[in-house]
Amino acid sequence: MRLDYAALYGRIHKKQKWFPGYSICDHTQDVKALIDRFGVVSLLDYGSGRGLQYSERGIHVEWGVEQPYCFDVGVREFRHKPVGERFDGVICCDVMEHIAKCDVDEVLVDVMSFADRFVFFVIGCHLSRDGKRLKNGQNVHLTVKPKEWWEAKISEFTPEGVTVRVKYDERIRRRKDVA
Repeated sequence: MRLDYAALYGRIHKKQKWFPGYSICDHTQDVKALIDRFGVVSLLDYGSGRGLQYSERGIHVEWGVEQPYCFDVGVREFRHKPVGERFDGVICCDVMEHIAKCDVDEVLVDVMSFADRFVFFVIGCHLSRDGKRLKNGQNVHLTVKPKEWWEAKISEFTPEGVTVRVKYDERIRRRKDVA
């Protein structure tokens, strides 16, 4: 990877208290449907933020599963990627748009490498609407592309036998966000 995401986003997680993990809360029924369809027992939340969606809101309880393994390079307690583990399902919500275009392929391969049955993505196709910026002033959404671009990328890296579901957040495309 070309960018050091732990350093880049670690400061934001720690200092700004951004990215609590609540963005998945709008998609709990979508995840529940996949869990039920595939009889899921184990989940990985890849890019979980601070994990408050589980520790405070307990959304995994309504899914009927144990708390997912939380992985987020920007959060000290979740910084350790599971080594040699695979999960029935992988959740990757509000992550891919935060990855630089030069690293997208590598991160997609990594996300997919953990999934046995499904991957659920939520990807923003717009600049961060609440003005979140990195230390250098750049918008935190580093790769802003239309859903067609993401669909082609994801299909390129989807392993055989793994179902992928993607929800795209395109609500702000009226601005000249897409590059």
